[in-house]
Amino acid sequence: MRKLGLILNPTKDRAPEVAREIVAWLAQREVEALFTTPDAEAVGLPERGVTEEDLAEQAECLLALGGDGTLLAAARLALAKDKPLLGINLGQLGFLTEIELPELFLGLDKLLRGHYSLEARMTLRGEIFREEEAVESFLALNDLVVTRGAFSRLVELKTYVEEDFVATYPADGLIIATPTGSTAYSLAAGGPIVVPSLEVILLTPICPHTFYARPLVIEASKQVRVIVASEAAEAPAMSACAAGSTNHMSGHASASIQAMGDTM
Repeated sequence: MRKLGLILNPTKDRAPEVAREIVAWLAQREVEALFTTPDAEAVGLPERGVTEEDLAEQAECLLALGGDGTLLAAARLALAKDKPLLGINLGQLGFLTEIELPELFLGLDKLLRGHYSLEARMTLRGEIFREEEAVESFLALNDLVVTRGAFSRLVELKTYVEEDFVATYPADGLIIATPTGSTAYSLAAGGPIVVPSLEVILLTPICPHTFYARPLVIEASKQVRVIVASEAAEAPAMSACAAGSTNHMSGHASASIQAMGDTM
């Protein structure tokens, strides 16, 4: 590899320092390091800054310096250009990151020598429909979450797998997670831990007000449809962990969310 892209969380104490160390180490091996423009300025190397699109286009591999949150943000760029992504843990949680700081340069040396294997991870594609028209779309590595937003009352979530009715959850929300996301929000809400190599979708209700609601595991090829029944004045929210955004649905008595598994 002759060109790597670095994505970091500048708020991490050592992130800019470690990034500069990596740049110097790579330069000794005639490998170019690129950053997004904001990251390059934060590191003090503005001449190495490019747009997000150019970074994903030019880099042969993306390095995420931070914790799991940084890796999820970097996944959006990796998915857009089908580039491999390697996580370097500088944070508290490192379920998704591969390299710990003490092993940094040993791991990078293996990367440059080609001594690595690629692991495909499942992603989710989600869409919000209103009056049978798609108004928003998402791509997520961890999960898609339908929640009640800022309001205190429960939402009614009518949930289907393909055309089969599963349940109506009176709950704070519903997490639709990948195996990668099984150690994130879904786990905190009582969902199971799933081996990342499996291709399944997890459905985990958030604080359901019912005795019978339990997390479900279904085939990745199945389409999940969630109909949100709420008052017009309320604004349930749907977020995609990896796409980096939260969208609010309002102005209608109901909205429909559809999700289906894919592979990264």
